[in-house]
Amino acid sequence: MPDELVEKIRERIRIEEVVQEYTTLKRSGTKLKALCPLHQEKTPSFYVDPDKQLFYCFGCGKGGDIFTFLMEAEGLTFPEAVERLAKRAGISLDKRSSRSRSIKSKLVSACEFANTYFRNILTSSEGNRAREYLKRRGILPETAEKFQLGYSNGGLLQYARNHSFPIEPLVSAGILIKKENLYERFRKRLIFPIKDVAAKTVGFAGRSLDASENVAKYINSPETPIYHKSDILYGLSLSKREIVRKDIAILVEGYFDIITLFQAGIQNVVASSGTAFTEKQAQILSRFTKNVLLLFDGDEAGKKAALRTIPSLLSQEFNLKVLLLPEGKDPDDFVRKNGVDTLTGMIEKAPDFFSFLVDEAKNRGYDISRPNGKRYLINFLKEYLSSIKSEATLFIYLEELSRITGVPVDIVRQEFAGSIRKEAPTTIRKKKTKKELDRQAILEISFFLIASCLPEVARKEKEKINLEYFYQYPGIAKRVLERLDDGKPIPKEKLPELFTDLASKAYIVKEIFAGVKFGEPAFNETLKRLKLSHITRRLKTMESQIEDAEMAGDTAKIEELTRAYSELSSERGKLL
Repeated sequence: MPDELVEKIRERIRIEEVVQEYTTLKRSGTKLKALCPLHQEKTPSFYVDPDKQLFYCFGCGKGGDIFTFLMEAEGLTFPEAVERLAKRAGISLDKRSSRSRSIKSKLVSACEFANTYFRNILTSSEGNRAREYLKRRGILPETAEKFQLGYSNGGLLQYARNHSFPIEPLVSAGILIKKENLYERFRKRLIFPIKDVAAKTVGFAGRSLDASENVAKYINSPETPIYHKSDILYGLSLSKREIVRKDIAILVEGYFDIITLFQAGIQNVVASSGTAFTEKQAQILSRFTKNVLLLFDGDEAGKKAALRTIPSLLSQEFNLKVLLLPEGKDPDDFVRKNGVDTLTGMIEKAPDFFSFLVDEAKNRGYDISRPNGKRYLINFLKEYLSSIKSEATLFIYLEELSRITGVPVDIVRQEFAGSIRKEAPTTIRKKKTKKELDRQAILEISFFLIASCLPEVARKEKEKINLEYFYQYPGIAKRVLERLDDGKPIPKEKLPELFTDLASKAYIVKEIFAGVKFGEPAFNETLKRLKLSHITRRLKTMESQIEDAEMAGDTAKIEELTRAYSELSSERGKLL
């Protein structure tokens, strides 16, 4: 995103205006204080600094600027956060849009246009039958409005023509079907608009009100540039804040399941949009929580759905519980017949996925105290536990499996040896830098902070600063030093803007909110530690080079490297 666009947004929208929509801010000295909207807490530990336009929570450790807040609160990417705030600020992005974005924008407009029409029909005399159906299912009018439910009477095409709305986007979005004539895909059906994470309508599901077995109960929008069924979690745009607040998502299967639970007060719930749960959906959900409870029907179909879903969630390292309701009842039925308090009690006692799988093996008639039962249990669990990417997590479960079966843990591990789904080293590195900063990252960030607070000292010692000291953030180091040379040092409150990862932003904001004061000794000590780290890395590289030279029998190279290694070691010794 262009820097000028980001800066223009900052000029037009203040962070406290956005945060106020998520929590109640109260004045506390020069700052604003509140209960954190990013995690559940009873004592306020969330602060906004109106002067610096930054936020930080001392409870969950998250912090940053207005863009970071929206990314954390809504699960958006940086470009999505910019787009959302630009729209709020009245800044047009049309000139910056690609042809692809233009096509997607037209499809979203078509879906929103159709959604408005369907909603209006539901509340009109033509929607009587659909409203009666919702009433029989216990869905209140305000709940139907919350989920923007609608009804298709088959009149959308004429309505579009009457309002001069282009027909082609409605066809491309799969709302109208073009054969010999144009007709509505969802005619005479109850309409569930399907939203993306940003609450834009991208597709629809239509529920037949006809009891005939010859009519499909549900039909969905076809795949389009804006709607990929395997990428969508129904209801997430409504439930994401509650999922973040409670730090757990309840995953159900059906549209009415989520609507009924939401109406009953259980609002940290999403549905898999009528499809088998995918790793992509798991990745999307992981933006908001790492804890999931599967809440499915207890019949054979619900059980199979739970077993299909478990691997996708384990592959994304979720903490997972499973609750299957009494056979023949889905969450919608159960709440209407037994009440929400009964369900809440069952949710609190739900077993973790491992216990669920062990019980499932027993329910299949295998006695795990006998050799055949033990063998079956190990093979059965292998199908699911092999989805776990973390070896440490996997081995914890393997030790538990060893305890249950009495088979030595080393033997159990051997059984799983060829099944472990290891991550590529690059993926592991990325995950580490995203979740927590290592010592080198903290050292470099600390230097940037000190240089911003003590620009005169940093400029005076400029000759001692080597860009090679900064291997985590070389680009940022170059920019910081260039600004020092130009006599325009970057203010510390602007430093978070230079970073793309949320962990670095949060660390800087935490230091700013803590009000840490830096003096010249802190600058010298940090610079010395950076130099030491650089020398240590060079020495390790030389050790490998010396080994290679020894293997090659290159005597001259060995002598050259040994001499350089000795000199560098001596230099390191003087710094210690």
